[in-house]
Amino acid sequence: MLPAGTAYSGCYTLFTIAKESMAPERRNEVGCPPVRAVIKDLEGDVIGLLVDFAYQIPLRERIGTHNIVKVLELAEKLKLMQIRDHCLKTLKEDLGPENCIETYHLASSHGYEYLAGEAFRYLVRSFDKVWKRNAQFEALTAEEMLTILEDDRLNAPSEVEETFQAILKWISADAAARKEYLAKFLPLVRFVRCSVMEFEKVVSHPEVQGDERSLKVLHVIHQTLTRDSLEVGKVAGIDLSSKQWLRPRIPKDILFVFGGWTSGATNNMHTFNSRAQKWRVLGSQYTTPRAYHGAAVIDSCIYFVGGFNGRECYHSVGNIYAMGGFDGRARTRTAERYDIKANQWSQVADMTEVRSDASAVAVHGRIYIAGGFTGTTVLDSVESYDPSTNVWTRIATMSSPRSGAKVVAHKDMLYIIGGYNGVTRLSSMEQLDVRRSRTSELPSMPHAKSNFAAVVLDGCIYVIGGFNGVTTVKLVERYDIGSRRWFTAPQLSIDCSASAACVVEDVADPGRIVIIAAAENITQPGGEVIGFAGDR
Repeated sequence: MLPAGTAYSGCYTLFTIAKESMAPERRNEVGCPPVRAVIKDLEGDVIGLLVDFAYQIPLRERIGTHNIVKVLELAEKLKLMQIRDHCLKTLKEDLGPENCIETYHLASSHGYEYLAGEAFRYLVRSFDKVWKRNAQFEALTAEEMLTILEDDRLNAPSEVEETFQAILKWISADAAARKEYLAKFLPLVRFVRCSVMEFEKVVSHPEVQGDERSLKVLHVIHQTLTRDSLEVGKVAGIDLSSKQWLRPRIPKDILFVFGGWTSGATNNMHTFNSRAQKWRVLGSQYTTPRAYHGAAVIDSCIYFVGGFNGRECYHSVGNIYAMGGFDGRARTRTAERYDIKANQWSQVADMTEVRSDASAVAVHGRIYIAGGFTGTTVLDSVESYDPSTNVWTRIATMSSPRSGAKVVAHKDMLYIIGGYNGVTRLSSMEQLDVRRSRTSELPSMPHAKSNFAAVVLDGCIYVIGGFNGVTTVKLVERYDIGSRRWFTAPQLSIDCSASAACVVEDVADPGRIVIIAAAENITQPGGEVIGFAGDR
């Protein structure tokens, strides 16, 4: 065997395999030669890897994106299952928008069904990124495109801006050969939740206007959008009987809302399907009634924290933090951290100010907490906590004091919404650029309120329920971050304030929720933590 790094070209490398020659029935044969296998054109770095493997050097140190395919093929030839399994595991763990199509093709062509399934699942669940960033997207076959577009799991926050535009991009890569597929693929765009303006954008597109078959298909689709019971058959040679455009896709991320205050504390759980734009009540059997509690998601598990004490919570690097609140005697400035693995709470540095009814969020590994109430004053301050130094720092002043407001994060921006300024409920919203510690005004909510839940989902901020100064409300409003516009969203089934909301990302099976046990024993009164997990 040539040593690793030896320069050679076009030579044969000899591997001696002793297993057969050492079989019991052949050991006593005189002159039994060793069995030899000849592997052609084996490169020096691969030989070195095999030597390292023989000496039990960790494979992760030698196998990377530059050689994993070649190593996998060699492992199959030599029946080195440990190396093969390591390669397959690495390919799955390294799936990304830029490589999932290549991995899917590799796995499919070699019969690795599990890896092919995982790569395809990643492709459709990250489709909004894949079609823009993967160089191999335009090389997909028509059959592969059809399979992708038909998949209900395909993640397209906007069917027009994502699915339709992806179809156009694929066709434009070979317009002469692929233009006939426009009419075939249009019925796979889920128009059921598109606005009139979005549908008209598709109809008026030059590629559509120049294709008579596509116009005929869209005409029938438009008719069924207003009369979904209308029976349809073949149009322009295309079978439309399945009416797939009327079926919403399965959402990738699920919004959960727990508990809150109606005429008292509740234990209702709601989920929101952003693709179907529908709420579903899952029941009240999952936890005890609670309001003014926190919720955090780690590894697809949802943790409830506290309740009735106004403490804010957030999660960072596998930990949950709870800050401030009311301990039954006074507002506090204390903060504590829950280590999930150790199932233990511990104190961290106090905040610079006493505050309850504040709102906190995590960005780039730091905690940001805004507003709140000291017991006498509504606060306008924002402070930040760095877990690496265990230090709180005041970083900004809001345009208005806010208690019962909500802070959410998107990219480098904090969005501080609504609340109570000590006199009236607020509809105003401002953003804080955490890189520059600067605040700026944004369009106000349609309705002033405090003590609502808020999350970011599909590039939008959902504001859920709340208190308008007179009564709790079931209103849900949606702010599109990109267009800076507010919209009305489907309402909750009940009036509710002081609930907790969170988003569980990439839920494998939205139809199933598994309840799991979690830690208790928050050091403040009323502390309780309960977890839920999407069945993955």
